[in-house]
Amino acid sequence: MVAPGGRGADRMVRTTVASPAVRPARQTDINSTSTSRTTASLWRREIIEAMSADPAPAVVGVLLAAGAGRRYGKPKVLVEGWLVTTVTALSDGGCGTVVVVVGAADVPVPPGVVKVNEPDWHAGLSASVRAGLLQADRMHADYAVLHVVDTPDVGAAVVARVLERALASRSGLARAWFGGRPGHPVVIAREHWPGVLSRLSGDQGAAAYLRTASDVESVDCSDLASGRDWDQPQPEPG
Repeated sequence: MVAPGGRGADRMVRTTVASPAVRPARQTDINSTSTSRTTASLWRREIIEAMSADPAPAVVGVLLAAGAGRRYGKPKVLVEGWLVTTVTALSDGGCGTVVVVVGAADVPVPPGVVKVNEPDWHAGLSASVRAGLLQADRMHADYAVLHVVDTPDVGAAVVARVLERALASRSGLARAWFGGRPGHPVVIAREHWPGVLSRLSGDQGAAAYLRTASDVESVDCSDLASGRDWDQPQPEPG
């Protein structure tokens, strides 16, 4: 269990999981009487190699969508299409599970997505990051991919690029950059979660911890997206 740190980290949050579509399990018949001795030997070798190989890391995407969006005029999770777009970016970008942290507005989430209701959402971004990381900890994840709901042009290609860099690095830390400025997603390996949680405060998320870390991979994604976070509605075309 991650040492949570910070105010209210031991309180309960309400977690729900949207029902996924049922998919038939794959079945392989390995008992065929026509299998040759050579084929059986190859099967045994493949099984041994699979058992000895390191298992793939468990990656959980954490979508921060609890804010009230005061400058925008409404919670941004309510903007048409943004929730589905950002959830899809995480799932298609390499996250095995996606957690959505909501607060100011409680909305249904896509099938298979875990929803966490954060009662202290009004305390700022820190409350959402804390709720998301604690949920990822309960799910025994190895990496958390933090993303925000108000960057709708950040797609799966951006997530995949940043995640790949984090997985290949020694630190397990990577952040997307767009045109010389930091953005989302941010990938954080499990070993860093206690440090992140201990530095959370107000409307500041993982940035306080990342500023103190010297080994964060900066991943330029300006060729894939603008990375702009929308604080105000787009003007109507005139």
